[in-house]
Amino acid sequence: MTSPSTRSHSVSLAIEGMSCASCVSRVERALSAVPGVTQAQVNLATERADVRLDGPPDRAALVRAIHDVGYEVRASRIELGVKGMSCASCVGRVERALRAVPGVAHASVNLATERASVRGTADAVALVAAIHEVGYEARELTAPSATTDPAADQREAERRHLRRSVILAGLLTLPVFVLEMGSHVIPGLHDLIMAGDLRPDPAKVNDHNEYLKIRQKVQSKRDGYTGDVADLGEKVGLSKKVQDF
Repeated sequence: MTSPSTRSHSVSLAIEGMSCASCVSRVERALSAVPGVTQAQVNLATERADVRLDGPPDRAALVRAIHDVGYEVRASRIELGVKGMSCASCVGRVERALRAVPGVAHASVNLATERASVRGTADAVALVAAIHEVGYEARELTAPSATTDPAADQREAERRHLRRSVILAGLLTLPVFVLEMGSHVIPGLHDLIMAGDLRPDPAKVNDHNEYLKIRQKVQSKRDGYTGDVADLGEKVGLSKKVQDF
């Protein structure tokens, strides 16, 4: 039978600063080296580490291991209900006990509501134990969840900004692409653009039609002729203007 002391426990940590697979491997190795850790899995997309231990979790040791390899554990907020306080001295005693817990960045206690608000990386179990040691009863009111995650909101805002920037860049680039690459799709487009006038010249259209007719006549009369077609075109009445077309 598995005793309570050897029962498996799980701890989830939010990690800041990871940017690649190497970061994930580095954090996993650091967590796996902590005594009691049986498994450590780090997810780069969610920026969270899920750790399994074969005994009571030492959250402070896990946080130190992550910090030692150059990353930070995101602070969370934990609400505790505290029973047994009756005066300002009780409030001060509970606050001092909470601030002494490793990983606590801020702790405040409200006598009227009998609540303690703690911000940091400390585990709720350690906070409750610290309050019990100074003679008061405590329980966790809300689990440390990420229902409101400022970092996640910031990442989503950055994704929206990047998406808008890509769309705007595409719209601004499209006219340049058409002007530069359109000539490969539409023959003569480049010459028309360089000429500065995209409207067809009726005179040139007529001259071209005349040229095609004369060329057809030239082709039919080329028997035995080895010269240039343009020279023969002049002989049958092709104008200089048509040749320059």
